[in-house]
Amino acid sequence: MKKKGRVILAILMLFAVCVFAVFASGIKIGFIENYTYNFKMNILGLVRHFNIELSEQTIEFLQDLPSPEPAQVTNEPLPTPVESNIETVEDIPDVEFEDIAPDESKSHNTPVAIESAYTYKYSQYRDYILCVNETSVLAYNRSGKSLWAIGIHMSDPILSVSGNYYMIAERGGRKIALFDGKKQVFQTEADGEIKTAELSENGDIVVVSDKEYYKGAVIVINRKGDKVFSWNSGHDSIIDADIASGSRRVAVSFLNTEIGANSRVEIFNISNGKSEAKTSFDGSIVYDVDFLGEVLNVFADDKVCGVSQRGKILWEKIYTERELLHHRAEDSGYKLMLVENNNVSEIEILTGRGGQKSLITAEKMPDCIDIRSGRIAYNIGRDLILSGFSGRHKKIHTCPREIRDVYVMDNDHAMVVYSSGLDFIDF
Repeated sequence: MKKKGRVILAILMLFAVCVFAVFASGIKIGFIENYTYNFKMNILGLVRHFNIELSEQTIEFLQDLPSPEPAQVTNEPLPTPVESNIETVEDIPDVEFEDIAPDESKSHNTPVAIESAYTYKYSQYRDYILCVNETSVLAYNRSGKSLWAIGIHMSDPILSVSGNYYMIAERGGRKIALFDGKKQVFQTEADGEIKTAELSENGDIVVVSDKEYYKGAVIVINRKGDKVFSWNSGHDSIIDADIASGSRRVAVSFLNTEIGANSRVEIFNISNGKSEAKTSFDGSIVYDVDFLGEVLNVFADDKVCGVSQRGKILWEKIYTERELLHHRAEDSGYKLMLVENNNVSEIEILTGRGGQKSLITAEKMPDCIDIRSGRIAYNIGRDLILSGFSGRHKKIHTCPREIRDVYVMDNDHAMVVYSSGLDFIDF
């Protein structure tokens, strides 16, 4: 009882200090809105981390975010402004990472022979790399040591990793399986032939598939293997879909080609199956939708946008004067964009709010790029380059063969994919 009383007293004292600080500093009421926004985002983060099931009313309350005062960010170009009547909601906070320090030490590598390595699917999972093909899942640590392997049967596998889970789906087939480490949680089948599939931290799987008499179908399967959502499109093609871990909203991108190429993104409520928001992208082809935090990142052929779960455009980065070739994103919200600008190769890093963090000019167009935890990796020919977001300091490792793909593992380690093998690089 005494312990409970001390906890209550501490909370009351903290509240009193906060109130006094507000009045003493003369801070505007926008401070309260920012506090409310951050409080709700923190609660959503805890819900995702501990897999807490909340009522629909509670989720609605947490998703009803106020419009906070914009954060003070220095030395960061602003994203392209959107129309003034669109609400402005601060994106997920920008995480600051340490830059690479100048280092003259030599890198070394650990080669691993894998036949037809370029045909595998790869992803970081926990503290190691997963390598997946039609018959097996292989796990390697950052030093190239084989940790474990399991057998599967999936033609043309799709690999998606989030939190403690990874999912493998059969592109062009129907099989879907959820795994936790070496353990298979469940295996089930989609309604039609699978086109794409994504996984959330909660273990929810969203699948886009072909379906007879329809232009496409979307289903959501929870981590128990139960189908909890289904929606069929009779008019427009379904290109991609993703699911938010906190609110469990489903974002779906549609493409209509009757007059030109016009896309729209709709956000569905899993609990009632209804579409709650719709955003149009006329003249654009939206090829990827990706929840980074609770903000939907929309990638089109001519722009990148941040969209709230109410369908409002929060920020917009236009690529009409430059050609957007490829992108990769990480959970913190940072995005790595590969761009061609009048025959000049550019590597652009965007923050979670869509601003330009840095722009790196490359002497030659990279074939591969990756981003993770404050590090980017790309190749110039056979040179693998690892740098921080600023690009000021670089670590370079010259590879003996043609590079097919690259993956950042941590601050000082990366993996290279060759045609018939892997190379684990320690910088």
